[in-house]
Amino acid sequence: MFSVRQTSEDQRKMEQNHAGPSESFRRSSEIQITKRKSSSPPPSSTAMSATRSRSSCVHDRKDSPLSSGSTAGVSRPVKSVGKQEHQSVVRHGTAKLKHKRRKKKITSMNDVNVKGNPDATPTIKTCYRQDHQNGSVLNISESIAPPVITANVQNESSLIGEAEQAPVKVEPLHGTVAETPQTTRSKETWTVIHQLPLPQLDGFVASFENGFRLKTENNPAKGRMRYYNCTRIKVRAKPQCSRQLLAFIPNTVGPVSVSVKGHHTCHEAPTGTVARTKITKEDLQIIDQLVGSGVPSKHVKLQMQANNSHLAKGSLNYAVKMSQKKIYGNGEMSLGELEAWVVSKSTTPEAAEQGYVIGQDIDRDNGKFRIVLSSKRMLSLLPRFRTIAADCTFKTTLQGYPLLVVCVIDEMRKAHPVAFACVTHQEHIDYEFVFRSLLTAASQHGDVNICNFLSDGEAALKNAARTVFGQSVALLNCYFHVKQNLIKHFKKSKELSADIQNQVLREVTLLQIAPTKPHFAAALELFIAKYSQYEAFSLFFDKYARNEKFALWYEAAQPGVPSTNNAIEAINKSIKHNYLKRHKEPFSTFKVQLMNIIQAYSNPERVIALDRSIALADEREAFDFLKSSKKIRTINRNEQGKIFVFVPGRNHREVSPVDIQRFENPEYRTIDAYLEDIGKIHRVEVTGNFKTWNCTCSQFFKSNGCAHILVVAVKRNVYTLRPEANTAQLSIKKTGGRPKFISKALCKD
Repeated sequence: MFSVRQTSEDQRKMEQNHAGPSESFRRSSEIQITKRKSSSPPPSSTAMSATRSRSSCVHDRKDSPLSSGSTAGVSRPVKSVGKQEHQSVVRHGTAKLKHKRRKKKITSMNDVNVKGNPDATPTIKTCYRQDHQNGSVLNISESIAPPVITANVQNESSLIGEAEQAPVKVEPLHGTVAETPQTTRSKETWTVIHQLPLPQLDGFVASFENGFRLKTENNPAKGRMRYYNCTRIKVRAKPQCSRQLLAFIPNTVGPVSVSVKGHHTCHEAPTGTVARTKITKEDLQIIDQLVGSGVPSKHVKLQMQANNSHLAKGSLNYAVKMSQKKIYGNGEMSLGELEAWVVSKSTTPEAAEQGYVIGQDIDRDNGKFRIVLSSKRMLSLLPRFRTIAADCTFKTTLQGYPLLVVCVIDEMRKAHPVAFACVTHQEHIDYEFVFRSLLTAASQHGDVNICNFLSDGEAALKNAARTVFGQSVALLNCYFHVKQNLIKHFKKSKELSADIQNQVLREVTLLQIAPTKPHFAAALELFIAKYSQYEAFSLFFDKYARNEKFALWYEAAQPGVPSTNNAIEAINKSIKHNYLKRHKEPFSTFKVQLMNIIQAYSNPERVIALDRSIALADEREAFDFLKSSKKIRTINRNEQGKIFVFVPGRNHREVSPVDIQRFENPEYRTIDAYLEDIGKIHRVEVTGNFKTWNCTCSQFFKSNGCAHILVVAVKRNVYTLRPEANTAQLSIKKTGGRPKFISKALCKD
């Protein structure tokens, strides 16, 4: 390796011409060409071009490229970057490099080995300046690069002369380009923190601080050097944590030296780049305690994530699953284990809130079972009410067994569970066993007299209710399911257009709130006749018009009883959301959760409406009605033993005998006439206690209470409105003395 210092003749002439004001151009260039080893990679085109680049600090003279229009004499200056960035213009003079294969103009400096700052990316730009001495314009092409540029040369024959085999060392040329300061990075050093035997290295690295993972390993002559990154940041995330760990494993027999450098920056990393932490032994113990206490698996995961939000989701799911398997087995119970549990829970407990098995039927040969559970407090509700509802809910167990919920409906249309049943099949014999077990157990708390049974359109459920509770039971069909089935039929059958479908849904909604059974029957016949031309729709709707098991979906079918099973659907939602956390449990843990659910619904503080309550809003509406000049009319039906009071509607002042005749004998020519007649007058049925009276208005159908009943009760002196019902506004007191004189507007005194 050698270097030759060479100064060109043209460069000296240029320095003489720039004497005086342009003294900053007086510089010399050093050319240093370093001979590389033969094993170095072949030079790139840009590296060879960097050696052949020439400066273009030339005056406007006769042979100047700027005056002649030629570009042959223009060279490319190189901006040298050291501790301070500056520009230098270099002209190689007589130093010429020749390549045997090709000659290519320099376009980039990417292949140039930059000493001092190898990451710097040179850029080339052209700028013009005017010489203040003779007014000539100079074309200076700047190439920003580090101060020392070494061209990698492998083939010695590509260069001419040993004197030309030297790198070009660029001297700075001040005053041509504004200098920019260079930012310097503070270098952090390695600090030895520990020395330990090699077998203990992996454990120390995993437990030290937040834990470290292996990044790379080098094998120099002195030994092995392992570099580790912080595990708080994901492997492929950028940037990584500045905290690094180095383990030096010497070749000689000796301890491993562990060094660290940098500080933790993982707490400043974005949330998406933070890696998940592993589950520790303490976390596993907490999971075992929660799972063993019967907490649902979803709730266990939520609690563990609340304790540590960076827990790996997959590891947490696996830990919960293995804990359940360790405590409860595979989540599957044999019929023998189930039968043993049923026998242990069949004894009637002393506590009224504690659940127990009131009926069980296990078929060992076919693998079927029917288990009915309740409590003494829940069973005591059945003799108090006349309406029950039943519905199956799914997605509660991993095995797919349905959960049958049986409820009573109180006087305010709220549902209260009286029994839960786990069955393997949904057949008539399964439902009959559940109802019969419930009836037998509830009979010990009083006489059971069920008059109404509310359910969806499941025929097996309705048939079982008729079998157990008697043929006189009214089978109420849920209106919500009727409407949903109607919408499904529209989607499946394209017989009706969109406008006709919307019209049908609107008319069915008004049919559902028919004030009396005669009104519904008359309007239903007109409705069927109106759409009889649509055969598919008529065939579908005939089920809800003619079949007695599905025809009682309107409000007037049983006044005071809801026409939808929304109340029991709310119970199903509460069970899944509040107790199961929307997660299916194995049957081995689900039976434990079911006992907790029974105890919760057996709470003596649970509000159960044995009588109808009166809302303050209804009393205020009744007060306004009594203040108005509206008149009511009373009709006695001695043959029926009832008294009917007719109340005018919202937009009417009184009730005429003609209106009463049309109401009691509804006859319409079209369905539109029925729709116009709804809401003109309302009828209050007066029998017994006024809290048992029924009305034909839509407000009563919704909440079992209305202002019309209160108006009749006040008129008959059986009820007095509360003082809060008075809606009269407070008057404004006038001030004493004469009125204040006020001058007219826009008048000048």
